[in-house]
Amino acid sequence: MTTAQTVYKMWAPGQHRRPHNSGGFVNAPAGYGQPANDSVPITSGSYWTINAPPKWQVGANQYATFAFINVTGNVDDNHFFGTPTEPGGTNHHVEVGDQPVTAMVVYVLFSGGPGPCGGVRVDAFDQDTNVALDNDFMSVIENGSVNTVMSGIANEDGIVSSARQEDLRAYDHIGSRLFRRWELITPPVDPNFPSNTVIEDRDYTMQADECGVLFAFFQTPADYTPPKQYILDKVHQDIYKTVAAEFNWGPGPLEDPSWGSRMENRLKELEAKVGKVAIFMKAEQRPVVGKEIMNQAKKTKKK
Repeated sequence: MTTAQTVYKMWAPGQHRRPHNSGGFVNAPAGYGQPANDSVPITSGSYWTINAPPKWQVGANQYATFAFINVTGNVDDNHFFGTPTEPGGTNHHVEVGDQPVTAMVVYVLFSGGPGPCGGVRVDAFDQDTNVALDNDFMSVIENGSVNTVMSGIANEDGIVSSARQEDLRAYDHIGSRLFRRWELITPPVDPNFPSNTVIEDRDYTMQADECGVLFAFFQTPADYTPPKQYILDKVHQDIYKTVAAEFNWGPGPLEDPSWGSRMENRLKELEAKVGKVAIFMKAEQRPVVGKEIMNQAKKTKKK
């Protein structure tokens, strides 16, 4: 038995894209008709249905329109939905494992005042953690080269002028997170039928006078393996912690003259054990922490 919860949020564009407040997504003000969050117990191995209304009523003729659903914790590969329901009108569902599952349902408020229009608002979404990313994530391409001014405005302020057609390109990755898709949300003609377009390619051509919100989605693959150097550095960090703890290494005089020799031998012993599987423990390959320990040990031996 585990839990499944639905969290309803509004995307909250500010005057600048970063730093994001509240992860970039907030609860709507009172009176906006935001659905209540819910959390229910659910049996592992079952399927959970996600309720995602196509809109919230905000005013007499104003609505917050559906943008997307992102799901974390489920065991199948259905983490993103760009529509509130399946094509036949049934709700989306995901498979539940042993971990708690969260579906974040996001809405965008379009209005005649300051807001998403006047160009295309852009932002990056982390599917791993359900927050907007502060990182640079895209470039504006002009004649085959990066327009640094427009790219800077897009990454810093979160807007691309639609005074003319522009070519936009998402980064292929941000850290371990790979680019998954763009999604363009435009003001719908009928609020019961959100006008969203999913673009799987990193390159997107924004048309002149285009208006809307364009999200770039990034996600760490389930089979992601950190780069080799990251693993080696992490191993050395663990070795450092072990040796430092064993020898109470720190500032102050060393009372035991054999400390340096014993520390050096212990470091080599631990590296040798790891070297059987990593095959990298040559002195010149030691990251900073490993070199620091060995240098300290050698200095002590000379005293």
